[in-house]
Amino acid sequence: PDVLRQFRRGYLDSLEVGEFDMGLLNYQGAVFAGMLSGLEVGPLLKAADAALDQMAAYKITAYSGIAVHLRVIFANFREEEPVDWPELEASSKRDVTTETLDQSELIFDSMLFYTRAVLTLFHRQYELAERLIRNFVLLNIGEISFQYIVGECFITGLISAARFRETGKRSYLTTLRKLTKKLRDIAKARGQFWMHHVLMMEAEELAITLKNKQSPRIQHAYNLAIIAATKAGCIHDAALTNEMAGEHFIEHGSKEMVGDYFVHAVDYYAAWGGKSKVTDIKQRRKKYLKTLNDPNRQRPEGLTADGNGNYLFGITRDTFTGAITSRCTELNVFTDRSKGGDGHGNALVLGSELGDGLDGSVGLDDDDLSVLTDID
Repeated sequence: PDVLRQFRRGYLDSLEVGEFDMGLLNYQGAVFAGMLSGLEVGPLLKAADAALDQMAAYKITAYSGIAVHLRVIFANFREEEPVDWPELEASSKRDVTTETLDQSELIFDSMLFYTRAVLTLFHRQYELAERLIRNFVLLNIGEISFQYIVGECFITGLISAARFRETGKRSYLTTLRKLTKKLRDIAKARGQFWMHHVLMMEAEELAITLKNKQSPRIQHAYNLAIIAATKAGCIHDAALTNEMAGEHFIEHGSKEMVGDYFVHAVDYYAAWGGKSKVTDIKQRRKKYLKTLNDPNRQRPEGLTADGNGNYLFGITRDTFTGAITSRCTELNVFTDRSKGGDGHGNALVLGSELGDGLDGSVGLDDDDLSVLTDID
């Protein structure tokens, strides 16, 4: 998207005038933006390594926590390094309201909590994820940046839905509804790129509140969120939504409604490079993957066969990170433009403007996308 190109412009301009710390802040910002936008984990891992190599070469330590912690979860998802569950447990037990925090380490700590919350959310360790994202939110009160909005609203919202399932505490449902409304308002103001996050949260709300757990409305809500995530290019979110849908119908004894949700989740996770999630689903939900290797089966939305039985999502690679940035041939959201962002050596500071200018990629009006409009 435009923001990736703006980060690239800031990186190159800053290096040109010798502002290496600002340049590498832009570089790391591009990697973080790429993660949020669903770019493949493999190229992003290489980009994080490149950032750390450059910081070492220029002897820069400020802001290093961004690349350090992104690299950890990229390597975890790629199965190049195992998840350090004791470290996650210890980090989740920290209480930033009572610690004496070094302000120079604020970004380092924030990224630790954010990245670990994402990792534990995807691996369905919701109590851990809840504690981790709470610390991230507490460290960033008052922020309006893209990654903070995602952390406060979307990540916290999904965790709240899962914790309501686990505990039945209505405070979690209240939190989910509050954050869904907040994110919907932001999406209306800052572009439909955000809408698939809203739809995922709305699908979860339907799933945990409707008495009829086999309702076609729930299936429709999940399917709509999957389509929207696909159109936005966020294949990791499409994968997660497929997985959430499959888990819902298994939990409530509707095995006939599981269909290809887990098969498609594996497809999307594989295309994203999330090998640990592919392994996880193959181990936990093997009985629902009988059609996975069927060459004649229907492909998920947005995926194209590469001729070797795997699925690749997209056709064009971003020259900065090496990751795919053009998802579907009919979409223009990721089409390359001849001119980058304006300005000279200006970092976007971890996406403070990332939500602006990402125009709609779903092709539907905001209100048309809601699955909760008619629910009392």
